[in-house]
Amino acid sequence: MEKDDYILLLKIIGNNGNLESLHKHGYQYSQIAKYVSEVIEKGYVQHTEENGFVLTSSGQDVLLLYNRELKRKNTEMIISPQKEYVLKEVFSRYDIYFPKKIKDLD
Repeated sequence: MEKDDYILLLKIIGNNGNLESLHKHGYQYSQIAKYVSEVIEKGYVQHTEENGFVLTSSGQDVLLLYNRELKRKNTEMIISPQKEYVLKEVFSRYDIYFPKKIKDLD
């Protein structure tokens, strides 16, 4: 798992969010379950009866550390960039880009 996806996982768990965004990043549900187990074993996340999965203080420290390593500042620390929408090719400023999925305009 890449660091930016690791950050996303910890932020999702910390904010009681939906793990579906990791699935959109290309991870299978079995892989996501494995990574959740991994962060629990490392002590970054704990499970409580009242709150479900909660980010621990060491999990928050790791989250800050990874954000610093990836040189994320301000809003990037709060909102992760969506890698699935980043273009792999560089276009000139005169090119027109159409996304792969286009809704009917009818």
